[in-house]
Amino acid sequence: MSGKKSIAKKIPSAFTILIVLTIVMAVATWLIPAGRYNTEEVSTSAGTKEIAVKGTYMSATDRVKVAEENLEKVKKEEGITDEESDAAKENEAYQAAVADVDAAKGIKDPQGLWEILMAPVKGIKEVVDIMVVVLFVGGLLALEAKVGAIQAGFKVLMDKMRGKEKWLIPILIALFAVCGSAYGSQEETVVYYAFMVPLMMAAGYNAMTALMTVIVGTTVGIAASTVNPFSAMIAAEVGGTEVGKGMLTRTIMLIVGVIIGSFFVVRYAEKVKAGKYAEDSVNDKKLKFAKTSDKVGEFDAKRKATLVIIFMALIVITIFAFIPWDTLGINWFVDFKEWIAGIPFLGEFLGDFTPFGWWWFDELSVLYLVSALAIGFMYKIGDREFVDIFISGAKDVLAVVLIIGVARGITVVMNDGNITHTILHWLESMMAALPEGVTKGLFGGVLYIVFLPLAFLIPSTSGLASVSMPIFGQLAELTGVGAHIAVAAFVAGSGIIQMLAPTVASLMGGTVACGVSYSKYLKRVGWLAVTLSIAYIVIITVASVTGFTG
Repeated sequence: MSGKKSIAKKIPSAFTILIVLTIVMAVATWLIPAGRYNTEEVSTSAGTKEIAVKGTYMSATDRVKVAEENLEKVKKEEGITDEESDAAKENEAYQAAVADVDAAKGIKDPQGLWEILMAPVKGIKEVVDIMVVVLFVGGLLALEAKVGAIQAGFKVLMDKMRGKEKWLIPILIALFAVCGSAYGSQEETVVYYAFMVPLMMAAGYNAMTALMTVIVGTTVGIAASTVNPFSAMIAAEVGGTEVGKGMLTRTIMLIVGVIIGSFFVVRYAEKVKAGKYAEDSVNDKKLKFAKTSDKVGEFDAKRKATLVIIFMALIVITIFAFIPWDTLGINWFVDFKEWIAGIPFLGEFLGDFTPFGWWWFDELSVLYLVSALAIGFMYKIGDREFVDIFISGAKDVLAVVLIIGVARGITVVMNDGNITHTILHWLESMMAALPEGVTKGLFGGVLYIVFLPLAFLIPSTSGLASVSMPIFGQLAELTGVGAHIAVAAFVAGSGIIQMLAPTVASLMGGTVACGVSYSKYLKRVGWLAVTLSIAYIVIITVASVTGFTG
């Protein structure tokens, strides 16, 4: 027993893992040559993005050399001999050439101790909107805990599903997968653990089951993105194809992914119920929103109303608000807003509210705050008590909030060090060097593998698509495979990493929210990731070899 405890103490915390990775990436900026592709701004379904231009990669050293040669050329052409003269300062061509030299020199920026220390701070600044959402969810759940609606509601649900609890898992995985495939549900899933942990524990499982259900569900959805504007759509747009081309292939990947994911998670959950994997549940009773009482209150009208408010806020409205309706040709919500705005007084009274389809994390924060206020009003909780409860709930999720910011710090170091484009260039060269004659059969599967390290470096699917798909989309067309195969490889490769990489803030936030160590989680999903990868590679390869474009 003491041996197990000592082993548990040796397992590094999520914070330790992320700080170590930040240091590793900083060291990499000293070892990997800095470099960049030229970029251009393009309007996409995911907003205006800077995309990489194929064939324009240059190392920082070469860029400085070219920029300095151009500067000397401009000086000769403009007759500038004194760089400090008024003529030089007023000459636009000369000043532009000087700026180019400075920009080229700035590309090489190895990250030192100060940059490492600043990385978590910069990371927090980049994701502060997500962090505020989580804090407000903590406050909302603290209000719920006072009234006991979730515990009472789930007791009624479990009584009705006695012996059939395991069917909740594939149903929820399918739901999360559809959300992931349709609009890239990911960061906002951190709030779902408020429901998922008590639900799974009421069913006789553990917090790890809740974590796996959410992460696996969203992963198999994102890894088979159909109309997701932040993955499949932007990848198709900048990759030189249409999102509808290859849609059937990605739908097959979605169905296969849901089946495989559900099988693995249900099998794990059943073993937990049978008494195995007790080490995965050591922190379950410490979780604030997992605590239960022997005396569960009656599921009365007020508790039902509270549960409806929380369910609508955390699940239904969140999903509807994030689906990019305009990209699907549905403009009801925008039209409704315009209609309201045209009504005298009412339009001004309601203000410039954001229609569904255009919501982001700021709007979610407002939704959760209003939901908390509604519960407080319904139970006649005084203002002082409300504030105390809300702040107490925010404190409970502070670790989750901080882990999201620290995780983003790794990406900050990589981006500031300008090594991401270099790694992309190396991989592009590797793909271009595939032997002629086997390219058609290997391209899709190899490209899937290529996207794994890229997605680790750039966990944002829209960000990765912007820099990589203009290159690999063209490469796929040149080899005769078709850009739609590159899109399938991209969504699968970048998607599966969402289930594994510590650079993914929602994953690390989920492990902290569920009180699960990252290393134990990886141990449970490792073979699932391998199985899914094999399935995706087979499907993509078959589509590539047969020339299937559906």
